[in-house]
Amino acid sequence: MKEESDAARMLRKQREWQANKRAEERDAAAAAGVPLKKRGWRWWQIALAIIVGLMVLGALLPDTSKDKPAASSGSEAATPESTDKDAVSAASPPSKWTYGNSKDEMRGTESRQANITSENQIKLDSRTVSRVAR
Repeated sequence: MKEESDAARMLRKQREWQANKRAEERDAAAAAGVPLKKRGWRWWQIALAIIVGLMVLGALLPDTSKDKPAASSGSEAATPESTDKDAVSAASPPSKWTYGNSKDEMRGTESRQANITSENQIKLDSRTVSRVAR
């Protein structure tokens, strides 16, 4: 067998001393009737804390989903789609916004657009161009 180096022997003795000290503390606490103190967090405690934290975070953040189903409480609530467009346009001043829908028949999806023509003008290559914001 190889002889232990001085550093390895000192490290082994230090670990033995620490283990003996912990055992003495544990024995003294048991003799005094003091419950043993748990050291550190267990993996399941950390996982539980993460799960609870995510649940609290999810409850505090605002709901950003755009496809919310309408709550039915026996009577239909008035929604912007169900209001009369003529009554709305008569009550509000004329708008520079134009709206449009287009349906993709291949995918079965519908796209909505809102356009406005700006009153500002920019000059590009000696031509004056009105900007269209989308």
